[in-house]
Amino acid sequence: TTNCALRTAGSAESAIRSAVKDVKRAIPGARLITAAPDLVNLSDMVRLLDQAGVITLSRQGMRKYALNQLKKSHRTFPPSQVFAESPLWHLDDVVSWLIDNEKVEHLENARCLLDVARGVRELNASLEYARLAPTHKYDSVAALALG
Repeated sequence: TTNCALRTAGSAESAIRSAVKDVKRAIPGARLITAAPDLVNLSDMVRLLDQAGVITLSRQGMRKYALNQLKKSHRTFPPSQVFAESPLWHLDDVVSWLIDNEKVEHLENARCLLDVARGVRELNASLEYARLAPTHKYDSVAALALG
């Protein structure tokens, strides 16, 4: 059982599914546009990692990771997905990188956040696909969220 983000569930997907059902019950016509946390900037990344009890790091420290200014890492930091003045990264890519490079303070918290971030990323991808191919039938959280 995973206890992440105020819900206890067997997995991030079941927690997300439960949250979507709760919102649909409370607001019957609601449609989910996007879920978070998925794409995050450096400031949000630092805040989320700290709140989840994964690692305490300054924005400047995270920036050094992002710019690959480390002497010890098994692989390079994941590339940003949005290239702008304030780039955005997929949170699951960053947490996975932190785990792989042994940069986390609490491994179980990191795994929990990784599970949630992957579930949210998959939901956002399926929501986007559902909007692009609206005639396709879905057996997913996206179908529940859009329907």
